[in-house]
Amino acid sequence: MKFGVMGRVGDEEKGNAEATLARLAGAEAQGFDAVWVVAEDVEGGAAGRSLFAAAQLAERTQEIEVGLWSVLDPGLHPLRLAEDLAVLDIVSGGRLHWAPTGPDLAEPLEIILKAWSGDSFAHEGPRFEFPSLVCLPVP
Repeated sequence: MKFGVMGRVGDEEKGNAEATLARLAGAEAQGFDAVWVVAEDVEGGAAGRSLFAAAQLAERTQEIEVGLWSVLDPGLHPLRLAEDLAVLDIVSGGRLHWAPTGPDLAEPLEIILKAWSGDSFAHEGPRFEFPSLVCLPVP
């Protein structure tokens, strides 16, 4: 069995954000297997800030798995998100776990998974449309 700890980011004051990140980063020394950043507030842009919080945790830790659970921001293009998450996975040494939530996940997740394949693909859907491309980097 593995144990993890979660911390919410996105709606706290600056000092509280630092305290939350310090507490989460300390979970590695306490023997936890994973640390998760939780961001629910899309209106305030928490989904974007959660990427930075996860990057901070990856920088402050060495081996613990870094998880990101956030509402998928409907205003964020899935190709941009695929690239950002791939970079975060690379700089964390492959320790990133991602758990998206929210309404209308089917089309963005389809695009993100295709983008992560490293193969050329095109997309035409109800919200997004683009010609054949290769999205880099690959996680």
